[in-house]
Amino acid sequence: MAVIEPAEEGSLLRERAPGTTVERIIAATGADLRVASEVPEMRLAPMPAMTGGDATPG
Repeated sequence: MAVIEPAEEGSLLRERAPGTTVERIIAATGADLRVASEVPEMRLAPMPAMTGGDATPG
């Protein structure tokens, strides 16, 4: 959901997951977060495709 960095001055919200708002992160954590004026979305790498029998339950 987020990258939160602990620091002496308090926890700092660094990044947020795509589609997640700062308000949702604050509500979900209940933490007193330090928030920059802009919190960028995380850049996530695409998931590799699953192949073979591992992808099918069974």
